Amino acid sequence: MKNKFLKINFSLNYIIPRMLVLVLTISFSQNVFGQEKTENPSPVIPKAKLITSSPYSNSEVESLNIDLLRNEVNRNFRNRGLIIIYCGKTCQYGEIEAHLRGINLSLRGKGLKDKQFLVLQGGYREEFGIEYWLMPENACLPIPDSTIDIKDVKFKGTYKRKFVAYDCC
Repeated sequence: MKNKFLKINFSLNYIIPRMLVLVLTISFSQNVFGQEKTENPSPVIPKAKLITSSPYSNSEVESLNIDLLRNEVNRNFRNRGLIIIYCGKTCQYGEIEAHLRGINLSLRGKGLKDKQFLVLQGGYREEFGIEYWLMPENACLPIPDSTIDIKDVKFKGTYKRKFVAYDCC
């Protein structure tokens, strides 16, 4: 006597449809459950952009650099300008402060808002230099990259001028 329940049907008409259903079920479940949820994507944090970087040369060039930065800031009222000043390997007492005062006077003379621009001392490098940065809204401040430790800086006397001119003629 043969038992109908023990009889296994290995015909292709029986196996192929069931295998197809199994494969499709597994692949769709991996696609659905394997995807990241895109409901709350991580926010894109904008980065500050270096507009120009150069050693201080004269008031005409620096006035031009300030104007370039001002034009970039004015493209979007939420942008901010950042100016970082680095003293050189040989520096005078009060030199950086004179440059800070000169830049701030130039910004005020051009009718720019203090809230849109920030002027910082960046530390010390091989030679005196100035960086002009554009910071979009919510951008992190760029970290000043001082290349020389203050112990290695030679201070020679006191800087004579109270401020350095950053406006031309």
